[in-house]
Amino acid sequence: MSRTIMKASEAVVALADRMMGSHHAELAAEKVRVAVLMVMPPVNKDVDKIGPAVQRGGGESAAKIKVARAGERVLADVDAIMEIDGERWGTLSPKTQAALVDHELEHLIVQVDKKGLTRRHPDGVPVLATQPDDWHLTGFESIVKRHGRHALEAMAIGELYENRQMVFEFMAGGAGSAGETQKPQNAKTPKRPRSRGPVTISSKRFEELAAAAP
Repeated sequence: MSRTIMKASEAVVALADRMMGSHHAELAAEKVRVAVLMVMPPVNKDVDKIGPAVQRGGGESAAKIKVARAGERVLADVDAIMEIDGERWGTLSPKTQAALVDHELEHLIVQVDKKGLTRRHPDGVPVLATQPDDWHLTGFESIVKRHGRHALEAMAIGELYENRQMVFEFMAGGAGSAGETQKPQNAKTPKRPRSRGPVTISSKRFEELAAAAP
C-alpha cells in the first residue's frame, strides 16, 4: 500500500500560521500560502510499515517542504507544500512540534531582484526558493570509536563546533528558555563560518535533543 496523504488538522495549520507570523516576517508580508499535509507511511497487507512516510535526501525525515509547481499553485492556490510524518507527529511534544514546523518554514525564502524587490510570477505571487540547513550531522558512532579524530564524522562535529563557537544552552545543562544560546567559557569571538556544504543531524537525534530542551 502506498503512503496515505491527508490535509493537516486546523490546529496544525494554525500552528504553521503562528510560526510564520512570529518568525518569518518576509513570508507573512507576502502572504505566502503553505499547504500542510500529514503523511502516513506505506504498509503491507499485515499493516507493517514498509517505508518512510516522508523521505528527503534518500533518508527518512520528520518533515519536508517544497515550493509548489505552477500547476499546484493554480489548481490548489498554494505557494509551498509541507509534508509531515503523521505517525511521528503524535509522539512529539507541543514544543517540538512547533520547532519542527518552524524549521520547515525556515527553508523557504522569497527571491528578490538586483534592486531588492520581490520577484513575482505572472499572476503576481512571489517567487519562492528553498535554502539548505545550516548543518547536517550524520555518521556511525562505531567509526568514531575505531578511528577517532580521523573519522569524517568526528571532523564534521569538530568543524561545526569551531565554526559556530557556541553551545545551545540545553546542551550545556542550562535552564534557559528555548532559543537562547551561550558561548563556552573563554571562547573567542567566532570567525565567519567557512561553508563546506551542508554538514546532517538525523531526525531521530533531533527529536532526542529537542526532548531534552527546557
